[in-house]
Amino acid sequence: MREIRRAALAMLLSAAAAPGLAPGEAAAAGTGHVFVSNAGADSVSVLDGKTFSVVKTLPTSKRPQGMAFSPDRTRIYVVAGRGERLDVIDVARLAVVGSVPAGDYPETVAVHPNGRFAYVTNEENALVSVVDLAAGAIATQIKVCAEPEGIAVAADGARVFVACEAVSAVGIIDTATNRMVAEVKTELKPRRFAVPPAGRDIWVTAEAAGEVQVIDSAANTVTATLRFEPPGAKRENVRPVGIAMTSDGRRAFVGLSRAEVVGVVDVERRQVEAYWKAGKRPWNVALSRDDARLFVANAQGDDVSILDTGSGRVLGSVKVGRNPHSILVDD
Repeated sequence: MREIRRAALAMLLSAAAAPGLAPGEAAAAGTGHVFVSNAGADSVSVLDGKTFSVVKTLPTSKRPQGMAFSPDRTRIYVVAGRGERLDVIDVARLAVVGSVPAGDYPETVAVHPNGRFAYVTNEENALVSVVDLAAGAIATQIKVCAEPEGIAVAADGARVFVACEAVSAVGIIDTATNRMVAEVKTELKPRRFAVPPAGRDIWVTAEAAGEVQVIDSAANTVTATLRFEPPGAKRENVRPVGIAMTSDGRRAFVGLSRAEVVGVVDVERRQVEAYWKAGKRPWNVALSRDDARLFVANAQGDDVSILDTGSGRVLGSVKVGRNPHSILVDD
């Protein structure tokens, strides 16, 4: 029976991640739902994107953290940090339909534009696991810098960027060879990435420095540093983690954790233009597809704040599970 289930899952994943499928070839699900991983509750909360109410709670493997869509947005891959798995959510059915191995101590995940491979950081082993989604197995593991945490794939799929907390560096992987080919030094404790829609810049949050840095991914150098200084906040509480960028690449939003605000950045001018109030320890952030709403996971408030990106006004707050970690918006 177990082998039958494995074979069925492999067929399901293969259909969702066929090697010949071009990104965007299949229609996006567009369900309007917002998905929130609850690291302390072993679940994913599903919100209605209009009413902001919880419509379903999906049990997952232990400690769900990072999440990523398949390119056609019909699947979500959820890192189960203590389950050492990627759980697979069927977006249309709102159901966990299986899981695949993700290596020891997985933390975050990014999916290649071809939909075939997922890249998972294995923090305590200084590895990135390359998961063959069609086969439902780990294809290879790549040695990277110490304590890899956040991860992102370039739009063309040629490189993978890994934030290595322990050595304050970003490792760059060549996906053709599955080897780390460069290491760019950053400020203290790099965490998460934003990849603008055009150009060659990569933005990375530096949590312990209270900054965001811009990396020229062709020259492998830091070209700009933005410092966050919200009024009235203690310096040690300004801890940027999650970052989201608008589809036109003009603005970025950064969760500043213990400062309990979101930093708003003018991307072109490389300037912080505002600070918006959020909940307790705003962690990761995500934008609606039209960039009109910002969803903020408040890790110590066990809730999600919804902000209007035109005014910064809080539109609502909804309780989810314990320690919400990551957010995906399917609209």
